[in-house]
Amino acid sequence: MLDTIKKDVSFSGMVGHRGLGGVETENTLRAFNEGGKRSYVGLECDVHSTKDKIIVVSHDSSLLRVGNVDMKIPEHTFEELRAVKFPDLNTGKIEDDLFVPLLTEYLHVCKKYDKRPVIELKETLSEEDIEEVIKEVKESGLIDKVIFISFFPGYLTKVRRMLPDVEIEFLSQIYTPGILDFCSQFKFGIDAYYKVMTKEIIDAYHKAGLKVNVYTVDNKEDVERLVSYSIDYITSNIVE
Repeated sequence: MLDTIKKDVSFSGMVGHRGLGGVETENTLRAFNEGGKRSYVGLECDVHSTKDKIIVVSHDSSLLRVGNVDMKIPEHTFEELRAVKFPDLNTGKIEDDLFVPLLTEYLHVCKKYDKRPVIELKETLSEEDIEEVIKEVKESGLIDKVIFISFFPGYLTKVRRMLPDVEIEFLSQIYTPGILDFCSQFKFGIDAYYKVMTKEIIDAYHKAGLKVNVYTVDNKEDVERLVSYSIDYITSNIVE
């Protein structure tokens, strides 16, 4: 079975990507529980809404890549989606405990292991869906620990209007000075593709009082280099 790669420097800001997506089938309760048992400060997930308006955890809007079934989440009920069982990442065998989790189930795991929920708001969500996500986080008792992330500025500004003090990170594959201006305006940190992040950019964010996360760093040497830049968080599938 696969295991995590251990970094050689002290750093308490590692975030498990899609749970522990390099060791277990991503965005499943097994992946979140395995991540919960490790040293990660937070567990990242992605959320969509089903046809019957249930918030579920999946990176893709379809089950095709992970579940080998071409079912689009917004076009099916939760019951229909839940019936699909996924193959184990390690063996390829279909397992009964590998399936689409509810957001509430993911939040329960975060609470059980005292991990920060890091929730990516995906492209299929409506404003009402985002309000439901916030409601479920509040009901879980984790609103003071949650980090919301998204590539979609409108989603994040809506969250900011509803939650003036919650931690929010703008996802980006690139970096331009205008992104820092945008983040400063709304008190957003950044969650950027790690290859575009430099010490100078991190320093500029910190000077503005904002935090910096990077994704998805699966090489131990890259993690250790970024730690030396005084970064706040590093998201990884397998390094802890």
